[in-house]
Amino acid sequence: MRISTAVLICALSTLAVAGPVEYHQSKFDTPTDKLDHDVQKLLDSLSLQEKIGQLSQLNINTISIDSWSMNGLNKTAVEYYAETWGIGSFLNQAQDNTTWLLDSKGYAKLVNEINEIYLNKTKHKIPIIYGLDSVRGAHYIKDATIFPAGIAQGATFNPSIVEEANKITAFESSTANVKWSFSPILDISFNKLWPRLYENFGEDPYLTSVLGAAAVIGLQGKFKTDDTKIAASLKHYIGYGGTRTGQDKDNAWVPINYLLDYQVPAYRAAIAAGAATVMTSYSAVNGQPVSSSKYLMDTLLRKELGFKGMVVSDWQEGYYIQQHHYAVKDLYNAVIAEINTGTDMSMTPTDTDFNVFLLKAVKEGKVSIDTINERVGRVLQLKKDFGVFKQPIVDLESKRFEQVGSAASAEVALNAVRESVTLLQNRFNVLPYKSPKKIAVVGPSSNDKGFQCGGWCRRWQGVDNKSGFLEGGAAGTVADLFVGKGHTLKEGIEIIFPNAEITFVEGTNIYGNETTDWAKAVAAAKSADFTIIGAGEHHYAERVGRIDNLDLPQGLINFINDVGKASKASALVLFEGRPRTLQDIPNNVDSILMAYLPGPYGGIPVAEIIAGKVNPSGRLPLTYPLAPNDNNHNYWRGHDQTYNQYAVDHNSYDGPDGVQNHVFAEFGDGLSYSTFNYSDISLSSKKLTKNRKITASVTVTNQGPYDGKHTVLLFTQQHWRSIEPEFKLLKGFEKIDLKVGQSKVVTFPIEADFFRFTTFDGKPALEGGDFTVLIQDKATNFTLIV
Repeated sequence: MRISTAVLICALSTLAVAGPVEYHQSKFDTPTDKLDHDVQKLLDSLSLQEKIGQLSQLNINTISIDSWSMNGLNKTAVEYYAETWGIGSFLNQAQDNTTWLLDSKGYAKLVNEINEIYLNKTKHKIPIIYGLDSVRGAHYIKDATIFPAGIAQGATFNPSIVEEANKITAFESSTANVKWSFSPILDISFNKLWPRLYENFGEDPYLTSVLGAAAVIGLQGKFKTDDTKIAASLKHYIGYGGTRTGQDKDNAWVPINYLLDYQVPAYRAAIAAGAATVMTSYSAVNGQPVSSSKYLMDTLLRKELGFKGMVVSDWQEGYYIQQHHYAVKDLYNAVIAEINTGTDMSMTPTDTDFNVFLLKAVKEGKVSIDTINERVGRVLQLKKDFGVFKQPIVDLESKRFEQVGSAASAEVALNAVRESVTLLQNRFNVLPYKSPKKIAVVGPSSNDKGFQCGGWCRRWQGVDNKSGFLEGGAAGTVADLFVGKGHTLKEGIEIIFPNAEITFVEGTNIYGNETTDWAKAVAAAKSADFTIIGAGEHHYAERVGRIDNLDLPQGLINFINDVGKASKASALVLFEGRPRTLQDIPNNVDSILMAYLPGPYGGIPVAEIIAGKVNPSGRLPLTYPLAPNDNNHNYWRGHDQTYNQYAVDHNSYDGPDGVQNHVFAEFGDGLSYSTFNYSDISLSSKKLTKNRKITASVTVTNQGPYDGKHTVLLFTQQHWRSIEPEFKLLKGFEKIDLKVGQSKVVTFPIEADFFRFTTFDGKPALEGGDFTVLIQDKATNFTLIV
C-alpha cells in the first residue's frame, strides 16, 4: 500500500531521494515550540536545581535494590533522587526474581510507585516519564507483542503493517505506564558489516522515510487527546549508519552531500509526521561529535528540518564528547558543550555528575539560564502532551491489561512475517512443496525462537534455548521468556504439514563447530523427500555483534552444503540480521528464503510459504552481497560503480559483461510463486517542469497460478548530472493484492522536486536533463526542464 494523503509531500520533496509520502494532518498531533500557559507557569516556579533535574535521565539500576530491580524498587533511592534533583526520567528493562521480566502490570506498578514518591516528596509534584527501547514492539514487557526486526519490516514494503505494529506497541506500552519509546530507528547503513543494520528499515532513503513516518504516526497519532499513545524518538541522529569500517560506534566518514541526500530525508519525513523527540548518535561525523555540533544540532535539525520537539542523548553520549571523542578537555566541558549545542535531556545514565557539572556551569556563566529554561520547557511540555501530568498513576485494575499480547496483536506480527519473507532462489520451482511424505528439519536455527528473534528481544543481546535467564538459579533450566507464544520453524512445519513424517536433527550449533550430530542430519536429509535447513546468525546487539567478514561461519557453510548435497529437494531458511555471504551454498540448495529476524512468530508464516499457503511477497530492502569484501555495496551507487558499457564494447579489464560489482541479489529483489506481468509505462507527459508534475502508470496483471501480494517499485535514472547521479533511485512503491487473472493500474506522481540533490559544497541544486523511469522490466524516458 502507498501512503497517500497530504502533509509529508513537502517534507520529502526537497532532496533527490524524494517521493510521494503523504499523510493528512488530522491524523496526528505535532510538537510546538510554544509552551502552554500552565507549563510556562510551572517552569517559572522551579529552582535552578529542580530545572537541572528535569534534564537528567537515569537508568533503572540507580533506584533498584540490586542492579536491575530483581529484588524490587529501592524506595530510599527514589526519594533521594526525587528530593535532591527531581530527576526527570528513568529508563530501561526491569526484572524480578520470579518472572525475570516484568509484565505490563509489573511495569505499571513500578512506574506508579516511582510517581507516588514524586507526588508525595517533591514540592512541584512533577512525575517522571519512563522510556524503553521498544524497537520491535514492547519486547522488554513480558506479555507484550514482539514484531519482526526493522529490516524485516522494511522487506514488507507495507507502511500499513508498520503503522499497525507501532499502534500496538503504543497501546501495550502506555498500558504499562511506559510513555516513551526510543524508536523508530532511521539509520541508513553504508556497510553491511554493521551490527545494527537489522534495526533499520533498509538501505534506501525513500523506503525508510515512508516507513519511519508510518512508525511515528502509529506510536503517537493524536497524542494530546489519546492516552494510548506514546512519544517516539527518532534515532540515531545523524550519520550513525555511515561508519567507515562497519564497526559499531566508529566515526562516520560521510561527505556532506551524502549526509543530506541519504541520511537526512527519513528524519525530515518523520519530523513532518509529528515526532516528539530525537535521540542523538554516538557518532562523530567527519570528526565532529554530533552532540557538540552546532551545525547538526541547531542549523540542520532545528532550522532546516524544523524540529520543535525534545532532544535526548543516547547512553552516556554527553560524557562521550570527552571520553570517546576527546573533543573537549574534561567532563565538565563535555556537559557544557552538550547542553549549549542542543541536547535537552542527557541520558547520563548512572550518576548525577551531569547535574553537578551543569549547576556549576550555570553559576559560572558557561550556560545561560535562558538555555536551561528552553531545554526544561521542552521536557515539561513533552510530559504534558503525553498525559504524564494528567495520569501519572495508572489503574492497576484496568481491563486494558487483558488486551496486552492479544491474539489480534499476534496476528499483526504473523502478517508482518508473511509479507516480509523474501524468496531469493527457487531452482527447479521446488517451492511450494505441498505434499511431502517425509520431511527433514535440520540446522541450529530451526528450533530456537531466540535465533529467530536476534538482539533487542527480551533482553539487549537476545536469548536462545541454551543461554539466558535460568529458572531457580544457576542449576535451573532456561526460562521461556516468550511465555509460550509463537512457534519455531520446526513447530511451524509440524503444524502446517500434519500428515508428513518429520525428523528433526539440529546437526550443529550456530557457529558450525559442533559435529556430534552432523552425520545424523545428513542421513536424515538423504532419507527425506524434502529437507528444510534453518541457519543464520547468533543473536547480538551493538558492538557485541562485531564481525570482520560477511561470510557465514565456515563450519556452518560446510554443514549447509553437506546437507544440501544429500537432499532430494531442499529449502534454506536464513534467520539473520545482516546479509551474510554464502560462498557456494546457492549451488547446493534448491531454494533460499530470507526470513531476516522475524521474531517468535516466525515459524508458522515461513512454513505457510514453503507449503504454498502464502505466496511470498517480501522484497530485499538492501543489497545482498556476493562476496565478503562487497560489504559497502548499496544499490544507489553511481553509474560507473554499477555498469560500464565500454567494458562490454571493448571486452576490457572491467569484465566483458560490464557489471562492476556482482551481487547475490539486488535491492528490491524477491521472487513470487506467481507471474506478474507489466504493461508498458504510460507517462502523462514526456516533459516535466517545476510547476507541473507528471504521472507514470502501469497495469499489473497476476497471471497465476497463485493469488498474491506484489510490490510495484518505481525507480528513476538521471542520465547526467554535475554530481555523479545514482544508477537508479527509488521514487515510489505500492503493494497490491491480486487474485489470479486480476489486473490493477498503479499510478505514481513524478515531481521536479524529487530530483533535487546536494552539491559537493552542501548547497541544494536541481538540474534539468533526460531521465528514465524504470518499473520492473519496463522503461521509458522523459525530460526535466528547469
